[in-house]
Amino acid sequence: MMLELTCQQARAMVSNYMNGDLDQERVQALEHHLQHCTSCPPLYASLVEVQRHLRQEQRSALSHDALLDVSRRISQAILDRQEQEQ
Repeated sequence: MMLELTCQQARAMVSNYMNGDLDQERVQALEHHLQHCTSCPPLYASLVEVQRHLRQEQRSALSHDALLDVSRRISQAILDRQEQEQ
């Protein structure tokens, strides 16, 4: 049986997903959630776009660890916003 995620759980996993730090069960659960949720995919797409932009524009200026930190901070900001809206 597949792990069912809430939006909050899914959003908390996005950074680890993007960094390849999730086990296969969680990867499948998050991908399933993103395919069926109406609110999470746009937020995920925005995070992907920000990360892509940072890599292109500041490749030499930011280390890999700095990019990971930015990604984690963005994910946390999304979670914080979600909690405030509830």
